Amino acid sequence: MDVEKDTKQKRSLVKRPVGILKKQLGYTREFPHPNLVRIIIPTLPYEALDCSGEKILPWSLMKLFDSCEPSDFWPNQDEPKGPVHDKVLYMLNYELEIDEALYTSDSPKFPLIIDNTVKYVKRASRFTETILRHPEVERPYVRCSGVDVNMDPETRKPKTFPLWWKEHFNFPTEGPKREFKIPPKPAKVFSSEHRVYFSDTDENKHMNYTVYVRFCCDSFYENVLAGKYGASLDVYEIGVKKLQITYLKECNLGDILTVESWEDEFTKDTYHFEIWNGSDLSATVTISYYNFRNGQSSRL
Repeated sequence: MDVEKDTKQKRSLVKRPVGILKKQLGYTREFPHPNLVRIIIPTLPYEALDCSGEKILPWSLMKLFDSCEPSDFWPNQDEPKGPVHDKVLYMLNYELEIDEALYTSDSPKFPLIIDNTVKYVKRASRFTETILRHPEVERPYVRCSGVDVNMDPETRKPKTFPLWWKEHFNFPTEGPKREFKIPPKPAKVFSSEHRVYFSDTDENKHMNYTVYVRFCCDSFYENVLAGKYGASLDVYEIGVKKLQITYLKECNLGDILTVESWEDEFTKDTYHFEIWNGSDLSATVTISYYNFRNGQSSRL
């Protein structure tokens, strides 16, 4: 291997200004294990709440966990244990599970601890798991996991992780393959359109992976209010319980996306979504909701 090229590669830093990020958000960090980053945050910001000021928006949690990307918090070459890997990661699939306690007003919300673990790293993909909890509460508030792929920023094709980087952190290399399936689309579905604005994009110059969830939720609320499905639901009295999303093709600034959705035939308060960019299927999503209306789901 070209020694000079390898040295330059090792010296490269992630593009995100991590030092500034940690200072602005008031994060502190610990390293209980080389593959585990523990991040302590003061609390969830007001912007993470919905219009009622009660429930946490799922895409706000996704953004929070994205800001706690483990490699952003690993020591860099200016610290004793450096270096870090300069990467561009595209999400392949993502699962988010929210405990009902996160929606209750009397459950403690500060400080909060985020444990972000790299479960395994394969040739060009990795599996990470994130847990949000309070030190005095037994059950975790949120559990999420994602499979992402290391991409070449120019070709937009998978790029093998550097061997030195994998060896440096001694990542596990074996883990189960994960896929999320949605049931076949019925004859009758409900559609809504969404335009990708600049504020929906990120530094990778495409629509951020959290926005897919926001578009699905907005489409869902629109259809419930129009009486198309979810007759027993009050959109101001529900909260996301679990979501699973598979990303198929990226979307870009100015794209007009069509969200098609339908109610699950067998599972109560569960809905499926397809996000279309013209003739291309960009993502599939399943979302299950807590129904707080009329005491159907208890609030502490």
